[in-house]
Amino acid sequence: MKRAIAMMLLIGAVAHADATRPLVKAPDGWKADPEQATALSAKANALSHFGGARSLATADVFAAPEPGAVLFVTAVAAKVAPDARDASARVAIDELGDATQRASLAGSGIVVDSWETKVDPATKEVRGTLQWRDTKAGTQTNARIVIVADAENMVAVTGECVTAVGGPKPLVDACVAALGTLDPGIDPATRVDLALAAPGTAPPEPAVPATPPPAKVGGPSTMSDATHVPMAPIQVSRPEKPPADRRPVYVGFGIVILAAIFWWNSRRRARFEKDEEADE
Repeated sequence: MKRAIAMMLLIGAVAHADATRPLVKAPDGWKADPEQATALSAKANALSHFGGARSLATADVFAAPEPGAVLFVTAVAAKVAPDARDASARVAIDELGDATQRASLAGSGIVVDSWETKVDPATKEVRGTLQWRDTKAGTQTNARIVIVADAENMVAVTGECVTAVGGPKPLVDACVAALGTLDPGIDPATRVDLALAAPGTAPPEPAVPATPPPAKVGGPSTMSDATHVPMAPIQVSRPEKPPADRRPVYVGFGIVILAAIFWWNSRRRARFEKDEEADE
């Protein structure tokens, strides 16, 4: 879909991207799945990329004309400083390479068939290819990532073909061939040389947020002008302790008096009955 690079252009993430070029050339007859693409985009935007750089992610999903194969494509664009490019590329490469470790957390049965990385000075790209299987789920994944950068930005496009093990060979071949058409959208003429930092290199430090603008002069303070007016401490008086509730005492005292009156009446009645018996 062309919306992927167009979205990045809207926020200025990629200065030289071509909004008319899709992220991938899907196989003939494969249909886009906007609902799954939206869910995949949301998931990608919830994650950190390139070591925490300010980034934007988008995605496309294509389903084969018959069950058994799906093509997932994710693009991430970010502002990356020149001295952080190689380390950021390493972070992006490792994210794909570690996919099998994340999958293994859901259970055993993960088998890695191949994992390769390459720096291509001619095209100024860093690429990685991964092939793995989930023997329990009965799926096979062929993945490819392409990373490029210009003077200010970095883009990583990842494609994943998820197919059924032993599925129709034409579908698998068509999906894997589509991975070769991944397009990060930065014109080769504006790309800069890109290398891959050594394994284990610490991720680059995220950019420090810009200093807030100075307070406005002569106008009212607002929530966005970054002003801070100290307030005098507010004295909060403690509520007075409410008087003790004596009603239970009064009730108990009344019960005692009633019991005494009842006892006294009983004694008088007994005495009267005794006097009457004596008179008879």
